[in-house]
Amino acid sequence: MNLGNLKIMARAYVPSAKAAKVPDTVVGLILQEGADVVAALTRCLPTSDTFNVVAEQGVYDLNNELERYLIADKGGLWWLNGTEWEQLDPKTEEEMNEKFPSWRSDSSGDPQRYFIKGSNLTVHPKPETAVDNGFKFYFGQRPPRMTSDAHFPFGGGVENVQLSLLSECVLMYWTWKCRPVIGEKETMQIDDPSFYRDVKTRWSVLNQNPAYDKNAKFGGRRIASTL
Repeated sequence: MNLGNLKIMARAYVPSAKAAKVPDTVVGLILQEGADVVAALTRCLPTSDTFNVVAEQGVYDLNNELERYLIADKGGLWWLNGTEWEQLDPKTEEEMNEKFPSWRSDSSGDPQRYFIKGSNLTVHPKPETAVDNGFKFYFGQRPPRMTSDAHFPFGGGVENVQLSLLSECVLMYWTWKCRPVIGEKETMQIDDPSFYRDVKTRWSVLNQNPAYDKNAKFGGRRIASTL
């Protein structure tokens, strides 16, 4: 369902959202935000990309380093140690403070671990030398912007057929978030459990894989010659 069809369905779902109250531009903004939220909850647009290791630099803004960065994915961060890719250990800032209390002033060296706060990725130790495309990060992308009615919520100008089932979730987000715009604040919930349930259910259906081993787990540092 493209943006034009989503707008038609949005007004059908909420008949009181007349164009006089809610212009098409506002409808489009809410639908785009809905696509972003669904993409963040499901990581339905997974990808990976590399960026440069800068000597003596420990903090990297992922919004600047990665195109359409939205949310980290389970593949995490890898570092090119000269000949091989090595996976770094994910931490939280709290863990770093507890286990490596001097991490902010430690000498540079080979990166061993990282944590993410907002869009900032911090590696420890700080890299000692620069490496072109020496970091590789797995993440969920932000959907392309729907700048015309012919664009789709998760594919831009090209429909992502597999993810079309999630269009209904975008519409559910609209029915939730449009309420204060049309003056129905009393029906507005801070958190809409039905929206989250629907996202979870539809993503579970899309993510079914008979060959998937549910007991398989990720753990420990890994080294690979290629990725």
